[in-house]
Amino acid sequence: MKMWKSFLLTAVVVCVLSFQVSGAEKAAKRTQADYAAAYELLEAMQVPAQMKQTLDGLVEMQMRANPQLMPYKSIFTAFFNKYMSFESLKKQYADIYLDIFSAAELKELTAFYKSPIGRKLTSKTAELTLRGAALGQKAVRDHQQELQAALAKAIQERQGK
Repeated sequence: MKMWKSFLLTAVVVCVLSFQVSGAEKAAKRTQADYAAAYELLEAMQVPAQMKQTLDGLVEMQMRANPQLMPYKSIFTAFFNKYMSFESLKKQYADIYLDIFSAAELKELTAFYKSPIGRKLTSKTAELTLRGAALGQKAVRDHQQELQAALAKAIQERQGK
């Protein structure tokens, strides 16, 4: 169950960092053309497919790490598909890109992602994300005792005060 809590915490952190809402003032100034440019980039980056592949991979990783959750896999999958799908977050994703890039820059990025190297990067993004997540998970797991010892010491010191 500890691994599931870790997964849930990671998912929440990713959501908070990835799906920040831009200011109402900025969003009010955006045009349909701005959103069209952002949506074109997201499609060129294959974000809908990448999101699905990444979420499916994260669920699979957790099922392997916590086999006792396997009977509930469909619940997790349905939940993520409902609330973390591209369609449910499309505008928020566009807002993120529009917060950072101008419409002209979005068009340049779109051209890159439509190029052969851009398409290759896109096709490997989910794998890179999952491999990076597994690397981080392994690093924490390999040094979990050190973290637990440091926390135990800090708790003991705090209780001693």
